[in-house]
Amino acid sequence: MTSTRFRPIGFDARPGTLLALALVGAVLTGAAIAVPDLLLRPAAANAVTAERGPMLQIPGWGDLGAFILSNGKNAYCIERSTVTAVGPFRGAEVLDELPRATAKGGAVGTTPALTSAKRMRQLNYILDVWGQTTSPSRAAKVQTAVWIIRNDTGMDWWLANLKATARGKAVYDGAVAMIETAAEQAVAPIAPKPIVGQLEVSIEAGGEVGRVTYPAGGVRSITLKNAEFTETTTTTTTTTTTTTTIASGLSRDGGAFTFRPTVPADAPFTVKATAKWRTEGTRGWEPEVQVFTPATDGDQRSAYATGASTPEALTGTLTASGTYAPAPQPMFELSSRAQAESEVGGTLTDTIIVSGNAAGILQPGSVDAVAYLEPNAGSPKYGEDWEPLEDPDEPGAVLRWTAAELDAMSAEERCTAQPVVRAGRGDARIPVTGEGSFATDPVEARSAGVVFWVERYWQGDIIVAQGRCGIPEERTVIDAPGVETRAMPEAVIGQVVTDTATISGRLAAEADYWIVFEAFSARRDPQGRAVCEAGNRVFRSEAVPVRELGEVESPGFTTQRAHGATIWWVETLGFTSAANGASIPIARGECGIENETTRVLVPEPRMEPELEPWSEPEPKPQPESMPKPKPEPEPASLPETGAGDSRLPILGAGALLLVGGFTAAAQVMRGRRALREPRR
Repeated sequence: MTSTRFRPIGFDARPGTLLALALVGAVLTGAAIAVPDLLLRPAAANAVTAERGPMLQIPGWGDLGAFILSNGKNAYCIERSTVTAVGPFRGAEVLDELPRATAKGGAVGTTPALTSAKRMRQLNYILDVWGQTTSPSRAAKVQTAVWIIRNDTGMDWWLANLKATARGKAVYDGAVAMIETAAEQAVAPIAPKPIVGQLEVSIEAGGEVGRVTYPAGGVRSITLKNAEFTETTTTTTTTTTTTTTIASGLSRDGGAFTFRPTVPADAPFTVKATAKWRTEGTRGWEPEVQVFTPATDGDQRSAYATGASTPEALTGTLTASGTYAPAPQPMFELSSRAQAESEVGGTLTDTIIVSGNAAGILQPGSVDAVAYLEPNAGSPKYGEDWEPLEDPDEPGAVLRWTAAELDAMSAEERCTAQPVVRAGRGDARIPVTGEGSFATDPVEARSAGVVFWVERYWQGDIIVAQGRCGIPEERTVIDAPGVETRAMPEAVIGQVVTDTATISGRLAAEADYWIVFEAFSARRDPQGRAVCEAGNRVFRSEAVPVRELGEVESPGFTTQRAHGATIWWVETLGFTSAANGASIPIARGECGIENETTRVLVPEPRMEPELEPWSEPEPKPQPESMPKPKPEPEPASLPETGAGDSRLPILGAGALLLVGGFTAAAQVMRGRRALREPRR
């Protein structure tokens, strides 16, 4: 495309020049320039067309803003570098990407397709929140934001010229603010989640009171058959001759209501509960817009928002029932004696005692026992297979008992709130043919705590007698082995570091215990809490077998500079289930504690010992009578180096020796003559 240079704003134009430049600017910039009617393409019959909408005049550029389609919607040009959007249009379609410049009848150009779902969602948000306006200033900002997101050919040049004037700069700043808001607020719709919890109905001994428990997530109403709710002072109920419905006072976190059966308790009866639930999704914006394609190839394409949407709500029904059978006249006694203590990973049993004469024991009969794990505030909630219950709103996290829900229970309700296992003979109840003691098969203890057993006597599928929860003789205390750890306090980079665990308490003989050591680069969350998770884990050992009490040392790993200055160790002690082979944790250490911290030091650089500088020793003083040593002659250079002949110093030295010799000889001779001559 041939580029055109514009004269600076405020130039003195001759007649006709302004119109010509405005038309050229419209083609090059996509600005909504006011043009004579003869330049507008005539509309076909019944076709969607466009006319000028709210527009802001930009000095030196013309009008910038929206066009109003014949359907009453504000539409905005997609490509900046083609003619204005006046139609007619072939029709509209919802697109999750903007096609390249030459696709779907667009203008000739090199602009690629806009395929980013994130930016398409932002585009839909901007057109939805600000696009349908009568304000020229806002429409100009929306159009500019659309073009910035589209990133059409020549946008940098166009934006630089737009910001050259105060009004154009204000439009640009507003468009950027819209894009920043869209980046934060334009979220995708979130589909609703179904309720995964269960509705439960229980009727206490005597048949005079019951309890219906509903799960978290969105229960809207509960209907009971053969019973009525007792909390009429705080809730709204509707009662017919056979049912009662409660439709207020329900919590999204789940809860429970007590009820009173409306049928006589002197014969077996069933209370049925039906709960209706509804969950809703979260409103958001899809990554798509409504695009109008021009009837003539090369003309401008226009778009407006498909708008925000909320996924369709989910609805469903939960049902549960509880059956009550009155206790028969006392013709026999039922009691039990539980195993007093056990260890996590070990086993526990209950012994059911049936006493009375043969005529008084109902036949055919069978017995079993239910183990109830005592709940405590902050402890995990367990299901009927002694498995931790997962929080439906936080995958990977477990549900935990709260002090508030435990305080709302009676002692009996709290005792029976958490059944974790049903014990009999295998998967069946134990047949009873007369009085005697009947021991349940051993069951695996999967968590520490206190278990209360409740024995039950069945005739067919009806419980005709059962014990009471909380009796001391029917209690089993389950202990867990203790573990304390001590990490290496310091290490230098490149050194192998380890952790040491000390196992205390008791180990079940039949259990396979193990311990896993993990190390993490020290990191804290914005609230200052220590974080030990997969993202900052630097080491995880295999499961190390624990066969006896005492110390267990972890496998080591080599510290690296990338591990940071501080390493936190966390240990997990557990056992392998003999029932299903699952790895069940017993205890996990705390993240960031002092005795589980190794500080990583940078090794000091190795320094060579400094040597004293060499100096020539001072000469020792000589007595005056001793001849001073003659200086050593300088070593002669070799002839080939260009120095003088080395024979001359040698000849000179020889001459000196001869002279010295003659002198000494002369002195000796003079001495001898002196001895010979007589004294005068």
